[in-house]
Amino acid sequence: MPVPASVLQAGSKVLVVGGGIGGLSYAYFLSRLRPDIKVKLLETRQNCRGSIVSKPTSLPDGSVVNLEKGPRTLRGVSDSAVIIMDLVRQLGESQSIYGIAKDSPANRKFLLDHKGELLQLPNSWKTFRKFMQNPLSDGLVRGILGEPFRRTRPESSADESAFDLFVRRFGNAQVPNNLLSSLFHGIYGDDIQLLSAQRIARRFYEMEQEHSSFIRAGISGIFKKPALSLSLDKYQETFGRDKEELLQLKKTLSQFPILGFKGGMEFLPRLILKELSGMPNVEICTGKLVSAVSPAKDGKIEVVAKDGTRYTGIDHVRLAVSPMSIKRMLSEQSISSHLERASANTIAVVNFYLPKKDVIADYHSFGYLAPISIPNPHKLLGVIFDSVVERSYTPLFAPSTDRFAQGQYTKMTAMMGGHYFSQQDLQNPPSEDGIIQNIKNVFKRHLHISEADLAAAHWSVTLAKNCIPHFHVGYNQWETVLRGKIQSEYGHRISLGGMAFSSGPGVPDVFMNGFLDAVSMAK
Repeated sequence: MPVPASVLQAGSKVLVVGGGIGGLSYAYFLSRLRPDIKVKLLETRQNCRGSIVSKPTSLPDGSVVNLEKGPRTLRGVSDSAVIIMDLVRQLGESQSIYGIAKDSPANRKFLLDHKGELLQLPNSWKTFRKFMQNPLSDGLVRGILGEPFRRTRPESSADESAFDLFVRRFGNAQVPNNLLSSLFHGIYGDDIQLLSAQRIARRFYEMEQEHSSFIRAGISGIFKKPALSLSLDKYQETFGRDKEELLQLKKTLSQFPILGFKGGMEFLPRLILKELSGMPNVEICTGKLVSAVSPAKDGKIEVVAKDGTRYTGIDHVRLAVSPMSIKRMLSEQSISSHLERASANTIAVVNFYLPKKDVIADYHSFGYLAPISIPNPHKLLGVIFDSVVERSYTPLFAPSTDRFAQGQYTKMTAMMGGHYFSQQDLQNPPSEDGIIQNIKNVFKRHLHISEADLAAAHWSVTLAKNCIPHFHVGYNQWETVLRGKIQSEYGHRISLGGMAFSSGPGVPDVFMNGFLDAVSMAK
């Protein structure tokens, strides 16, 4: 909850805990709008990037390859992507923006079917016919045709699972299990039957509430005149941006379903950090693990780091970290007991790089996802074909000859675990060798990669612990209660940001949350 303007007087001190994209975005916009206040950002690690990691990796032959360990692309059609790209252009980095055209191979997508084979999502009559002959399509046609005529849920403010919402609208369990569950594997690493409809399927939830049907809602949207959304409108007004320029940028970006940056997604937090470092009212402190946040006798906030450093006289604290981290910082029983409900998914990220050879030529696409309905002994969530994406990138605001990547190579990222990891898996994680062997078996079976190529490739494993919040059924209500408990103890001296408290887990969602809250507080 944003702090009222009356609290942030000139010379106020704001402390931001967490140097991921949420903390960086919040600190940047607040510092830019209120140069009269002092902003200090504390980050546990030695770098400010959060889950966005573009890691240059040295190979035995002396070459260096960039491996993405977290998010690597943005959706071109989102309003938050428009704000991000407009900011990047304002900061003189237009040449670093890349996109993938709608007709690019990298915009194709596959699902893993019950036989362990890849099935392309339709983008032509030929692929549609093949798709409809596969059991994964069961229930789809009748589900869509009957959707406008099915009853809506009796009016209620109670949450439900995304699975229950889609079963009701499509009239069967096959569509959510065979198709939609794969999407939630890719985004959340989670089970569609356990996820909050109000939180992670909010748009669809609201469609049913407002129009009684997804299809009716879609039809009504066709006739709407293009305009800036409320968030884009606020951005335009706050920074005096030209409305027509923003609309044109939005139109341009909408032609590119996938966006990225030269050098990888970590370009974005590095750019914001560079700008913050040049602001006289901002101080960045890395290697600072916050152990306690508590009210001081003078009515302000005191923050203590694990190394004993005390930060006093703080007027407002922004906690842009996970609920589990907040539980460690706030000692009030009512708050810590409520935070016991919070949990997150752990995902094993496996990078594969094979130079000078393309071994996925038959499957050029963005990658593939595993639905929850298929046999899945490997606990696979999905695979991204990074080399296809990188070779498909074209610069949006620079000469087209400036390619993102050239030459033949194969680069992939496999994601496994998430809700498939048992408590035993989490307490005794599989070894790196075990994880690599598991993914070798996946690539051998699904992509028919030879033993020789698997052995010749460079492999890298990252176990991303508690990296994506579990948005359980009732999450919005849980968050509202949490904010209320914090407010009752601290007034408006603490606000929440980061992935767990944004509209979604993606980079644009978290970035937008930081922007909107900073604007509200800066008034």
